[in-house]
Amino acid sequence: MKVLVIAATTLRRMLRTRANIFFVFVFPMLLILVLGATFGRGATPRLGVVVSRPGALATALVRQLDHAPSLKVTLVSSDSSLLSQVERGSLDAGVEIPAGYDSAIEAGKTVTVRYLARPGTAGQQLGQAVRSAVDSQAELLAAARFAAAERAAPGFAAGLTKAKNLVRLVPVISVRLRAAGKALFPSSLG
Repeated sequence: MKVLVIAATTLRRMLRTRANIFFVFVFPMLLILVLGATFGRGATPRLGVVVSRPGALATALVRQLDHAPSLKVTLVSSDSSLLSQVERGSLDAGVEIPAGYDSAIEAGKTVTVRYLARPGTAGQQLGQAVRSAVDSQAELLAAARFAAAERAAPGFAAGLTKAKNLVRLVPVISVRLRAAGKALFPSSLG
């Protein structure tokens, strides 16, 4: 009981002075607001892309990367320039689309797209966006190859056109989760 009386007396004495009210309650909120406005702005991650020899498929991949939400794509002239810009922090990450990308894919070969990033969260997040764009294009290319192999299209280019047209007709799938019985953990746990 004595502790509560001492705390109440001290609090009353502190609140008598208006400057104390400002520095205890108002100033910390203003400081948080100023620091948040200065440093808290979410910067858009910058992704550098090098296309050694542009083609229709390489351009489509760059366009797909450019349409990714919250991502700024910058075209870079060479692999060495991309590497130095990523190392210096001018770019958060980089993608190298090799020369012969289109011709190798049309020939049915596997093509490696290199990804460069500095260690950290931004590099991992950008890596996920790049993988998503590459996977999306790979699905379309696999459908085109399948159409050509099964003779549903006269060649790869015709299969690609057919696959692009069919993608628009595929309905979007949504997933809804529902627990059967009693859940072990609350849904707010994640």
